[in-house]
Amino acid sequence: MNLTIPISPWISLLLASTVAASQPHDESTDAAADGEKTVEQKIVLRDYLNQPWTDELLSYPFSAPSGACDVRCVTLSGPRGPVPMQLSEIEFWPGTQSVKSAKLLFIANLAPLAQDTYTVSYGGQPAAPRPDSPDLKVAPEKDHVEITTNRFGAKLLLGEQTFPEPAAAGAVPGPVLAMRLADGTWFGGSRLYGPGKIAAYSARLTDAGPVFARVAVRYTYAGGNTLDLAVQVAARDNTMRMETSVPKHQPEDGFNLVLSRGLPPLIFQVQDELRKDRECFTTGSSERSALAPLEWAEIPLKDYASPKEVPAGLVTKLTPWEDWFGTFTQTRIRLKLDGAAGELQIRSLDPGAWVQPRAIEEVFGPSENADPAKGMWASWADKCMPLVRDSDGEVHLQVNAAHGERKWTVSDCLSMPGVAALFHYYGYRPESEFPPETRPAVGYRLNEVKDYVLDWPGDAGRHPRLFLSRSDLEAVWKRGVTDPADLEELAKIKNAPPAKAVRYHPDSSYTSALGAYLLSGGDPEIAEKTQLLARLQQILQYDLWGYQFGDAGTAASIFYDALIDSPVVPDAQRPLLRAQMACFGYRLADPAVWSAQRGYASGNQNMTQTWELSRGLVACAIPEHPMAKTWYRGAERIMEMFLDHMIGPSGESVEPVGRHGRVDILVAFAIASTNAGLRDYVNDARLKRVMTFSAKMLTPRDPRARGHHAFAQPNCRYLPAQGRDPIGGPGAVYGALARAVQKIDPAYSQQMQWAWLEQGADVRFDLLGGFSRVFFDKRLPAQPPAWISEVFPRGGAVLRHGVGTPDEHQATLYCGDHRTAFYPCHTGSFPSIFAYGRPVAGSFPGGYWFQESYL
Repeated sequence: MNLTIPISPWISLLLASTVAASQPHDESTDAAADGEKTVEQKIVLRDYLNQPWTDELLSYPFSAPSGACDVRCVTLSGPRGPVPMQLSEIEFWPGTQSVKSAKLLFIANLAPLAQDTYTVSYGGQPAAPRPDSPDLKVAPEKDHVEITTNRFGAKLLLGEQTFPEPAAAGAVPGPVLAMRLADGTWFGGSRLYGPGKIAAYSARLTDAGPVFARVAVRYTYAGGNTLDLAVQVAARDNTMRMETSVPKHQPEDGFNLVLSRGLPPLIFQVQDELRKDRECFTTGSSERSALAPLEWAEIPLKDYASPKEVPAGLVTKLTPWEDWFGTFTQTRIRLKLDGAAGELQIRSLDPGAWVQPRAIEEVFGPSENADPAKGMWASWADKCMPLVRDSDGEVHLQVNAAHGERKWTVSDCLSMPGVAALFHYYGYRPESEFPPETRPAVGYRLNEVKDYVLDWPGDAGRHPRLFLSRSDLEAVWKRGVTDPADLEELAKIKNAPPAKAVRYHPDSSYTSALGAYLLSGGDPEIAEKTQLLARLQQILQYDLWGYQFGDAGTAASIFYDALIDSPVVPDAQRPLLRAQMACFGYRLADPAVWSAQRGYASGNQNMTQTWELSRGLVACAIPEHPMAKTWYRGAERIMEMFLDHMIGPSGESVEPVGRHGRVDILVAFAIASTNAGLRDYVNDARLKRVMTFSAKMLTPRDPRARGHHAFAQPNCRYLPAQGRDPIGGPGAVYGALARAVQKIDPAYSQQMQWAWLEQGADVRFDLLGGFSRVFFDKRLPAQPPAWISEVFPRGGAVLRHGVGTPDEHQATLYCGDHRTAFYPCHTGSFPSIFAYGRPVAGSFPGGYWFQESYL
């Protein structure tokens, strides 16, 4: 096999991207027609995020006119001198050895807020010897190649063969012959499996350093289908990166990546997900504090037997998306070596590549299987790779020939308790707090971030604008605080000692802190006591995971909008926080967080609605950002889908309209969208219909304190229990809409204002964050509606008389075909019956202890 990289004469680089998409600075000399003069171009690498970057593999595109650059002539120098670089995926001009296009790759470090300049030089003649990476060694033989660094190694198949008659899978060599730990121990291997026969295979060394080495393997099945596998090891890395691509779904065939052979017994380290799906998590859970982090367990695999509910030998599955459905799926699998300090880590990469997205209307359409395990989740469940202890005692990762792409890594890491933890609101430690030896050494994140736009014009001086403008806020401040409850809260915060710590999770303390600051007229003492600046800094770097149900996506936009142009933020810090806000938008849009289009979502639409509309709030907060329209379009699409297809003719919601239906996020997004000038949803007839239906479901005033014990108060109207929703606590969503439409639809505003006041005029509206303390206005006119008995075709009926009078009568019946709005046992029930303003009966549906009532 010829391992020499072909050479060519000329190249001109299109290095259009830098960190935050700055334009490259071209200092090229003119290339002479004979191609002998040196050409130079600059790559400017800048960190806007105040984040250190270590050993990041970067890639930039090349293109060149014909006849201008020899492959051997390209060099790269950085701030500290010559840098090992590599051209990959080279395309030559037809009939020549002249590069037409390629990728330039190198590994870089970047200090926080630093700007480093790299110079790419090339010409028509070979350059002086270029620097190598002594850490990366590539040793090809006739039928295999050893690729090693000081921290990891792999022995991979080389060669090709076409079989006269298709061969059984077990008779064909696997792609990975062995792997090597940092201490020199060789372990593992691979073997093909399945009924499908192999017609041919080929394994080529496509890249041989100095930045990385890669082998491309293809197995061709007798039916014509192919399984392509790329295996890559980068210089200085402790990791082997693997990628598969298969054109046709052939799940019964594939290869097993054997992990345990040659190693001490493996111990699976797994974190509890509160599903009690393993024996180690079935005891003691009832005594667990709600604020405690999720517990870890160590499961030895030497004599492992899987629970009877799962396939024999199944330890877990590598999945592209971190769900919370149980401990038999992980995006990061940890296998500790018994009696040693290290562990094998298997991590999935790039979840967006694993599953191709479908239209969101199809995912939640009527033809989709109602069981998400057979419907929306099937697209990624079919791609999961089981980790299995087989009957011979070997532990392997089963890589079947599933359609499409998959990407993952295998690493030799230091084992420490709590590494690669699932996100949990309290006690969670990000990976950055652990030693770098506990994770893959070479990163790929900066290669994405360098293309982010983190500095853009038009944002400065425009805030707040999501829910209130600066003039709106100043009008509230001019009016002053008059509500006794508000005065009491302000006094309490003023007299409180300064906060000593800011919680990692943006909980209700964030809302209270921002609310008090806005309510006070921007009092710097309150900003200091509540550590508003520290909260803003924390929230913009907050880790995101689907288990947060979308709430995590709203708080950053609200805090940023409230504070970025305020005296709370020093002038010198504004560029950094603006960059972090944009980066938050990119992270929020990452399929790793949520992508219902790929099935990376819960089975119910309300969480998808909340995540997508949270992305829309980012767009409304920074609408001048180049990605804002993209982020907004996803939110607009889910909003349109809901309003057009997921409500009934009378506004009946497909899910309960309380905390699970999340009509509050609809209203918050509608206000922000309208204020940003993107689309007027506040005056949308469909949204008004949903909110009217919700208000019509309210009970008469109940003399009892109802709902959650933390919010219950007597003599208020409540949403009755419905489906998964308990009796609704005091709500503020009607008051928000009342203020939003006051000038454009006064009559509707008065009905919504009445509904809000009847619920106790509460201002705890999380989706407005701290703005809720200054957004609502009890002075707005309110008018009791003239509602009469009414049938809701897809939700039931309400029989009523005397709305708004002391002797109000009402009986609510649940029925209809909104399958997720009710539990089956609720259909046909009367959740509440009132006579003469008093509750007399009810079926009390739902499953929450605090809603129980006995009459």
